[in-house]
Amino acid sequence: MALNLGFNSSSYDLEKKRNSRDSFAVPRISISQLNGQTKTPVSENDHQPERATWSKGIQSLLLCLSMSVGLGNIWRFPNVAYNNGGGAFLIPYLLLLFIIGRPLYYLELIMGQFSSQGPIKIWRMVPAFKGIGYAQVISTAYVLIFYNYLMALSIFYIFASMQSCLPWTECHFPNGTFNENGTTADGNPPSEYFWMKEVLQTSDDAEFLSISWKLVLCLLLTWIIVYASVIRGTSSLGMMSYFTSIFPFFGLFILLIIACLEEGAWQGIKYFFHPNLERLKDITVWYKATEQSFFSLNIAYGSIIMVASYNKFHNNIYRDAIIISVLDTVVNLLAGCVSFAVLGSLSYKYSKNIHEVVDHEGLGLAFIVYPEALAAISYVPQLWAVLFFFMLFVLGVGSSMSQMETLLTVLKDRFPRLRQRIWLLSLTACLLFFALGLPLTTNYGQQILVLLNNYGVGIAVFFYAVLEVIGVAWIYGTEFYKFSLIFVRGYSL
Repeated sequence: MALNLGFNSSSYDLEKKRNSRDSFAVPRISISQLNGQTKTPVSENDHQPERATWSKGIQSLLLCLSMSVGLGNIWRFPNVAYNNGGGAFLIPYLLLLFIIGRPLYYLELIMGQFSSQGPIKIWRMVPAFKGIGYAQVISTAYVLIFYNYLMALSIFYIFASMQSCLPWTECHFPNGTFNENGTTADGNPPSEYFWMKEVLQTSDDAEFLSISWKLVLCLLLTWIIVYASVIRGTSSLGMMSYFTSIFPFFGLFILLIIACLEEGAWQGIKYFFHPNLERLKDITVWYKATEQSFFSLNIAYGSIIMVASYNKFHNNIYRDAIIISVLDTVVNLLAGCVSFAVLGSLSYKYSKNIHEVVDHEGLGLAFIVYPEALAAISYVPQLWAVLFFFMLFVLGVGSSMSQMETLLTVLKDRFPRLRQRIWLLSLTACLLFFALGLPLTTNYGQQILVLLNNYGVGIAVFFYAVLEVIGVAWIYGTEFYKFSLIFVRGYSL
């Protein structure tokens, strides 16, 4: 039976009021009011710039999609699936995505849309849990630093691919420096040699600190593009979301078609969907599946709350949650098919089992194995290399600009007058994070990346999500939350 509270939520002028006072705020009373001199309450947001909203409802949907369909789908998901049994990993991943991921995603959308506040100020509803918001902001900052570094690597490879001879192939090496077994003089494949020596510029002298100025310039270009995306707040973010959310689908479909034309590709796809049920007994597989579901949907980082906080009050967030979670799963599976088709072709080329093709951890799949496979494509490999790394870059921009806006929203909510100087606030933040990302461009950058990835993405996010649910369900209360949901949806449950 439907719950009827006896009122129509649309009769409340919520849409008009939410720009001047957030839903969880309590108006301040002046001394003169207490003395009976005036009856007009003093709002804490009087005479301050109004909070912006999305000009079109679809912009919120597309930006959430850009966050979910990010670098993690191409770089992280296939890598985790490969290291955890391929098809065996899909079973717990899809199960946990449905049981945990989608409900939490819906929860955060409601929190943001009803309160019209960022991830810190929203905890006015449970002040003791405000630390969750601060912790989420710190983790988002970690991810933002290394995401832009990954985007800088993608730019590096884009420029490197614009050559008649790809620099990680045999033709790039002069006579006498390439062995008959397909390795360089130091015994490594050419793609690994290019990654270690040309990109990371590693040396035998581990005590010597060096910096790659090429990567520094690529990182600077990355932050310029991110700055252009957030310079006008919701206006520029909304416009960028059209491209960053749609282009990756076309790129993945094209790459899948090209990859499937290579010998052995279908064997790789078969390995991806064929589960080894014995791996399900390994608790690590379940842990990685849970971690990937959080990372993939961007749950418990505060970014979803930020995006929803700029929604119209009665935006259909239930529809958005279903569409985004379904499309995110589709993109993960599509990216997995592309990755395992590539691995299958390499398995056929080198006469190895698929689980033996990749012996690199971390970024090895994206920046060693993929370039090697792209170079083996018969039809204009330079074109497909540029397309692949440009797609990686676009995926990174979609996530990075949302993460940056999450941090800026926290500052704008705390100091509303900063909304009048968004361009200056964005410039300061981008310059700061550019400086914080410079250590990653040194020869110790990979070790720093591991630290940021582990402490910004790992078990800490589970802790945030558990506390978030406790704060909403057991302290704020399910009844209050249910009424909030009825207000947002505009009709009874």
